[in-house]
Amino acid sequence: MLIDVNKTPEQNILDLINESSEVQFTQNDLIIGAPVVYTPLTGETSNTVLTITASQSSTVGGSTTVKYKRLDLSKDFQNYPSTFTFEIGMQRPVIISNILANLNINNQAYLDYNFENDNNLTISAVFDDYLYCGSKTLTLVFE
Repeated sequence: MLIDVNKTPEQNILDLINESSEVQFTQNDLIIGAPVVYTPLTGETSNTVLTITASQSSTVGGSTTVKYKRLDLSKDFQNYPSTFTFEIGMQRPVIISNILANLNINNQAYLDYNFENDNNLTISAVFDDYLYCGSKTLTLVFE
């Protein structure tokens, strides 16, 4: 399944669940636990595990553990640009927005942005982001 950058991370996880389920769940049907780092076995691509539990209002009951692959900012974005050029004086929120659009990263993801100096920005996934893990350092050029 491809990530839809226009949907929230939770909506993307729900789409992933519904893609392989006979029941089409809504966000009210399920309680999605926090993602946990998973070390894949040989041949696996999953790097994350989470627990999904039926809510009290759901038509189904119980819980299950799901393994899936979060996009690793340090590995899965190597073919994307790592240097970005901006006008001198451009504000940080605009810089971040432009970079996320260029990297095709969901702008609703839980990410931290660390401007290490005037020329470097490290984007790091927060530990409980459903879509991303890892970090990527970018070079910023101002002209």
